[in-house]
Amino acid sequence: MDLSKFSTDYKTAFCIGNGESRLGFNLETLRGLGLIIGCNALYRDFSPDILVSVDRPIQEEIRANYKGFWVYRKPEHTIKLKDSVEIGPIYGAGSMAVLIAALLGCQTVYLVGYDFNRIMDTKEQNNVYKNTPNYFLQSGDKDLSEKTKTDIGFVIARYRHIKFIFVNDNQKEPYQWEEYITYLELNKRITNAKPDKQKTDLCNMQKTIKG
Repeated sequence: MDLSKFSTDYKTAFCIGNGESRLGFNLETLRGLGLIIGCNALYRDFSPDILVSVDRPIQEEIRANYKGFWVYRKPEHTIKLKDSVEIGPIYGAGSMAVLIAALLGCQTVYLVGYDFNRIMDTKEQNNVYKNTPNYFLQSGDKDLSEKTKTDIGFVIARYRHIKFIFVNDNQKEPYQWEEYITYLELNKRITNAKPDKQKTDLCNMQKTIKG
């Protein structure tokens, strides 16, 4: 996936994870305020500017049912950055969404619904779509929390000029986030925000990513 020649006039990105913390937050309020990048089954309820998928089963579902713009990557693929350095196959959909926001030149990136897979110290899955097709059951041993945090931390460390903001009411991960805010604070910022225009050539970007 070569994103090195693409840029955007968006200054802000909203990366939408599928953690349950975002339930009750109206994603429609984000439209026009930045580039919205969502993950996997988000398309069932909301159409982002860019939908990202990595795992094959959910990719097949998206291909069969979704008419919006989406990008996918096989786990073994690498991603070419603006400085021509290639990162290996370490990204899930959530961390890939954050990387795409960085690659497209966004200056501020909000992470919404990034709850890192588990409910505190239990085996309870923290995902809006658990117990649905192509997703984990409600409880189980599968836990990608640490890998996701590590991958996103890599992006944060590499793009230190970008402001990454973690949105969550219930937990503060002891990690490399520059800023934590609650959903109430995010709503306040949305109310006062100015529109953020898009000039990204999504059609050409789609061809390059899928090629």
